[in-house]
Amino acid sequence: GLDPAQLPIPRRADAFVAPLSTTQQRLWTSGRIAEGTSYGNVPMAFRLRGSLNFEWLAKALSLVVARHEILRTTYTVEDGRPRQRVQSALPIRVPVEDLRLLPVSERVSRFESRVAEEARRPFDLSSEALLRATGFQLEAAEWGLVMVSHHIATDGWGARLLLDELSIAYRALAEGREPELPPLAVQYADYAEWELERLESGEFDAQRRYWVERLTGAPRQLALPFDFPPSDSVATESAKIALSPELSDELRRLSRSRGVTPYVTVLAVLTVLLQRSTRQNDMVVGTILSRRTRSETEPLIGNFGNNLLLRTSLDGDPSLA
Repeated sequence: GLDPAQLPIPRRADAFVAPLSTTQQRLWTSGRIAEGTSYGNVPMAFRLRGSLNFEWLAKALSLVVARHEILRTTYTVEDGRPRQRVQSALPIRVPVEDLRLLPVSERVSRFESRVAEEARRPFDLSSEALLRATGFQLEAAEWGLVMVSHHIATDGWGARLLLDELSIAYRALAEGREPELPPLAVQYADYAEWELERLESGEFDAQRRYWVERLTGAPRQLALPFDFPPSDSVATESAKIALSPELSDELRRLSRSRGVTPYVTVLAVLTVLLQRSTRQNDMVVGTILSRRTRSETEPLIGNFGNNLLLRTSLDGDPSLA
């Protein structure tokens, strides 16, 4: 009578090969469509002041990569299906470009253009480790650093883990001691194999039935009045909106009074806004949530994101409440 989902995730039998998780399968398919582009790249860039030892930084990065198999995993097609192949841990190189050879007025712009170049440089998933770093020296005590990983290997949570562990390892090396990071119970590939077994066992059938029923008859697209015709480009832009402290407090108060999170309130507002533009009463909004619902997955670098379609009916002219 034990629920199999409550058992610990086991280590896989084959230490070098594993299937892709469902999240990775989506990203793999999208990446094949956008092959040769920077689709899936996750860049992080920093300006640093003070003393920076790139030898320690490279060693710290190497320790993180050795600790997390997903950062040294390549992807091949075998019998028509993509597979993960874990590679041996090798030292990470961090090349350093000395920008002090340029006039002072050009150094920052050169650093920013190089960051953009590294962010756009595609990965070869079949042969390349999915983490690279490049350092830059702008002044005697001013540095730049860009690190790029790939979405098939990490999500936002994983990127924070990467920075946390890199910081811990670098600090330890700077203090002349070995970094102390707790051992990982499982690796991401173990999770991928466990997830596939759960899918094939029918354990998630009830969840699948729920979503099929929830989305049956949903509109296939929003009738938004676009200013320009659709494009095949994978280039994207983002818009950041900052709410005032007063409006943020009002949002939180309204949400508490209705027994929901601010996320749900903002979703309601967005749905109403989209209805005004589309005149559709059946509204589907896409979102992403993390499936790190188990203690074993919390310390893992990897992508646990899942796309969800949230369907809202505005029939009957309801109030916002």
